[in-house]
Amino acid sequence: MDPCIVGGAATFNCIPGLFKNIIDWLLVFAGTAAVFFVIFSGIRIITSGGEAKQLDEARKGLAFAVLGLIIVLVSFVIINLVSTFTGVECIKKFRFTSCLQNITPLTQTQTERRISPQNRELNR
Repeated sequence: MDPCIVGGAATFNCIPGLFKNIIDWLLVFAGTAAVFFVIFSGIRIITSGGEAKQLDEARKGLAFAVLGLIIVLVSFVIINLVSTFTGVECIKKFRFTSCLQNITPLTQTQTERRISPQNRELNR
């Protein structure tokens, strides 16, 4: 049985999986768009016929496409470095469901201690 769906309705357990799917598709889209713009800029360079303005615009388009691809790749490097240095391995490749499994729920006593009126007064 899928823990994401309870009684025919989606629960908050669906959010990590949904987030992962959105990120995966955005990365596929970003990579595809970057490759498309690199090819498109290359064609524009070839067909510019030596005209300085068209050649300059095509070079700028190529530079921005490559820069966008570099930004996407660097973001993965940053996520992996943060994951390695903090020990939170579940953020690699956006596996948030494994993060949720490592969280231990509060016991009844801990919950009562957190919401007791005395603690509210101490925390103000």
